[in-house]
Amino acid sequence: MMSPTFDTFSSISYIPIIHFQILKFLTLILILLKRKSINLLYFIMKKETFNFFLEMEENKNILSSVDEYMS
Repeated sequence: MMSPTFDTFSSISYIPIIHFQILKFLTLILILLKRKSINLLYFIMKKETFNFFLEMEENKNILSSVDEYMS
């Protein structure tokens, strides 16, 4: 039986479970704020969520670069 490599895990998922919990929480807040029509806070939270995704994508790119360098 082959042991899993870093390659295997990085291709499956690079976002830990905790990030999904944070994302669910942010989404809930966004929905509540939108319903109450607090536009300024809604857009701030929306921007923060977008930044969160950008940061995750950057982390994925860094992992890919390291993986390519190591191979």
